[in-house]
Amino acid sequence: MLGDYRARVQRAAGVEVQAPSVMPLPAYPTHRQRAVPIPDVRGSVWELLFDLPDCELDHLVAERNSILGRHWPASSRFDYELRFRLRLDRCRERLSRQRTLDEAQRELLERLDEIAGAKRDTLPAVWWAVTYDSAEFEQAFSPAAALLRPGDRGAQALGALDRLWATRAALTPTQDGIDRAPLDRALGVLAASRYGGRLLRSLAALIAELDAASLALERARARPLCPQQRPTPRAQVLRQVLMRHYAARVQPYIVDVQLGGRAWLDAHARLLSSQGVRWPAAFEQFRRLALDDGADSLWRRWTVAQQRHVQAWQALLGACGLMPGTTAQAPAPGAT
Repeated sequence: MLGDYRARVQRAAGVEVQAPSVMPLPAYPTHRQRAVPIPDVRGSVWELLFDLPDCELDHLVAERNSILGRHWPASSRFDYELRFRLRLDRCRERLSRQRTLDEAQRELLERLDEIAGAKRDTLPAVWWAVTYDSAEFEQAFSPAAALLRPGDRGAQALGALDRLWATRAALTPTQDGIDRAPLDRALGVLAASRYGGRLLRSLAALIAELDAASLALERARARPLCPQQRPTPRAQVLRQVLMRHYAARVQPYIVDVQLGGRAWLDAHARLLSSQGVRWPAAFEQFRRLALDDGADSLWRRWTVAQQRHVQAWQALLGACGLMPGTTAQAPAPGAT
């Protein structure tokens, strides 16, 4: 569709431009580049857990150290850390509420505080592993994904991000663990959608095709299209291309990409705000290029390409009174 539109603009404008080349897409960082280390509590602090049977932590620790526990997926580790933190906080609160503490109780509370301090950064790091360091997020940004189809505004992918955003409330645990099924389903939907990769490919294709068509329109202005400020046959043909191919076919696709893409950026901005870690430099670079609308971003280049294309049409047909919303005049006698 986009290539056909660009070719029609060139023919109608009587200007040939070089076939556009699509820019390289920002690559999602590899696991090694995007991983945030998960603090591993060992040694004397870890041994304290087995001296605290009243806190119901010993069974959790045994579960974590089992053969299965050592190979948990990130969502299972997230559930474990939530249960651990909740039980630890309850135990600390139970002791803190007592008006007087004997020496043994004070020592116990100090131990609990020591464990809590050692585990402070664990849950945020695991949440990062569930989200932006997961294989599902990497697949969502797959560079092998096809371009977006007309009408696709990423509803399923956005729903998955909403589910993840709702899960972030568990970072302040109020119940013993979470239902992992909705979390795992959301990650699976996000991976299967590949919306991030499809959006990036569509933006790059639109930038290339619109810029090529804009260049043809800009070069066509080198010779006046309507020298007497009255529509000519060539100007009428160009207006037909504008109405039948840009307004009727390309522009609806642009609207789909614009609305879905804007919602995608906003959803990621919100989800990233729930991260309690400092993400690695490689991810920050990717975020700036692919998940932001700043000066270096693909989204900003897309915005500029749209503006340039609209302005090119306005400059070429505006002088002929043929832009939508203007009153077109009849061709001058003998006009060619």
